[in-house]
Amino acid sequence: MLKNGKFSLLAVLLFLLIGLLAACGSGGEAKASTDNSDKTETEPAETEELTGSVIISGSSAMQPLVAAAAEEFMNQNPGTDIQVNAG
Repeated sequence: MLKNGKFSLLAVLLFLLIGLLAACGSGGEAKASTDNSDKTETEPAETEELTGSVIISGSSAMQPLVAAAAEEFMNQNPGTDIQVNAG
């Protein structure tokens, strides 16, 4: 019974190692361009002002962080209203 458990553990670890190597492996040649002379600067497109409201309900542990992020977002986007509920 113990041999089967060790074999299963070894098989799972081997499978994970193969997956890791496949994910980190290179699929081909990567071309790095160092010549930036033909690139042009573009201006960002004009965006419409955001409006609307959102109610967020979630963990009380995350409530202070989410409330701070919501407050900052509302300061940057005056037409928005975000209510944060915890519970």
